[in-house]
Amino acid sequence: MKSKLLSIMAVLFSALLSSLPARADFIFDLDVSGQWTGSGSIDFTTATGNSTVNVAGFSFHVASGAGSPQDYGLADINTISWSIDSSDNLSLLLSSNLIPFGSDQSGILLTNESGSHAVPCFGFAFPGPETCFVRSNGSGAITENSVLTATAVPEPVPEPASLVLFGTALAGFGVMRRSRP
Repeated sequence: MKSKLLSIMAVLFSALLSSLPARADFIFDLDVSGQWTGSGSIDFTTATGNSTVNVAGFSFHVASGAGSPQDYGLADINTISWSIDSSDNLSLLLSSNLIPFGSDQSGILLTNESGSHAVPCFGFAFPGPETCFVRSNGSGAITENSVLTATAVPEPVPEPASLVLFGTALAGFGVMRRSRP
């Protein structure tokens, strides 16, 4: 009887562990406001890095400003570096490749780091997030003077069924312990 109860409890505990979400990523909602606007999200697999190898997902939509509207994805990242501290504060510097924008090309620079950084369309540096477009003749435009906000997405909470399963497993372990001679 005890061995049967133990095997049932092992199955329940295994099912519980497989149903609980595992936090392996650092997911942030990104928002740019000011002279130009945009929003999106980024998903890192490590707390620090400088390669897209450790970026599980990226999407960003430029809603207003030079080169808008435009959507960017993981494949559009040219350079990236980030660090996440123990309070989930993200320091990010991301520049995109130039991607088609009608007959032109557009790019973005997302950063909340101080200092000036090169704009993808022209190569000269500005502080803060930028969006730009460039024509084949080299002319174009840059929109600057905006602020990037990165908000950590909280870890998922277990579903009620998972919590019931966990409670059942704990109760079963309690019954097994009491029934020992």
